Amino acid sequence: EVAAVSIDSVGSHKAWQEKLGLKHRLLADMHRAVTKAYGLHLPAANISQRATVLIDKKGDVAWVKVEKDITKERDYNEVEAQLKKLA
Repeated sequence: EVAAVSIDSVGSHKAWQEKLGLKHRLLADMHRAVTKAYGLHLPAANISQRATVLIDKKGDVAWVKVEKDITKERDYNEVEAQLKKLA
């Protein structure tokens, strides 16, 4: 199962999902609870780092990749390779 979490609002997620035709769930972390729990909150800017977190079927964190530059898109080939390791 794929889900994306960001600090954006539910309305923003809905518009983004419709625009891109995304099929996976987009979860709003407007209070930064998830962002803070994973150590990804940047308090000075009140934003989160761009990160990919893969959680295995047991609920354990299996892989984390934090992008150094939040303006850069993640490497989806790298994510796919890590997902195959979990299968």
